[in-house]
Amino acid sequence: MTRTVFDCARVPGDNCSVQMVGQRDDVLRAAHDHLVSTHGMQAGDDLQQRVVRAVDEPPQRYGTWAH
Repeated sequence: MTRTVFDCARVPGDNCSVQMVGQRDDVLRAAHDHLVSTHGMQAGDDLQQRVVRAVDEPPQRYGTWAH
């Protein structure tokens, strides 16, 4: 099983310590839902695409949130 990681602490703006690890589809869904319910981001395709890019980028590059 390949593990996917989403680290909310790397998302600019809010100071959040949540980190999600698991199968890709589960992490993508959980990260999207967390960002909407906890951080008030707008749900939808744009946010989902940003989450996908974030889990695919190396840790030093979480620049997908700016645009």
